[in-house]
Amino acid sequence: LLKKLPKRIFLVLWGLAIFRLLSPYAPYSKYSVYSLINLWFGAWSGETKAQIVQVQEKISAGSLHYIWLGVLFLCVLAFIVSYIRCMREFHTSLPVEAEWVDDWARWHRTRRELSVRQSDRIKTPLTYGVIRPVILLPKSFLSVDEEKLKCVLEHEYVHIRTFDALFKLLLVVTACIHWFNPLVWLMLV
Repeated sequence: LLKKLPKRIFLVLWGLAIFRLLSPYAPYSKYSVYSLINLWFGAWSGETKAQIVQVQEKISAGSLHYIWLGVLFLCVLAFIVSYIRCMREFHTSLPVEAEWVDDWARWHRTRRELSVRQSDRIKTPLTYGVIRPVILLPKSFLSVDEEKLKCVLEHEYVHIRTFDALFKLLLVVTACIHWFNPLVWLMLV
């Protein structure tokens, strides 16, 4: 069933999940995962509940807040350092100087300036940049059949047209804020 669904459905579902995770307001429902947890805890003995309350009192909400902020800061710092490293490598790339690439770029205009570049430091094609998008190709790909390379360019062009770089940035922000949730990290991957 998942393979038969259009890929755009997944983008909409991920978009809804991101919106919900970044939204300060949540719809209320008496049926949720939390109500199941309360039922599960309700089956525990009074002694176990008292132990849980003692642990909760030891870990004050304030200290949890500082822990959350600290890890949030570390996540943001890690993503910024990673971004800067990648941008340094990307800036060493060279423009692809092939007439057919120039023709392809003329037929695939966007409101933003699009460039096609090459690098020997990457293994797979990628797209980066929101304001000035770049399609970055591995240098080895330039020896590939022109028709196959046009398919690669079309694929990367779709990423640019649908603002996937901006969507990825929202995913990173969501992962930094919800660093404690493994499902958010799964969504990022």
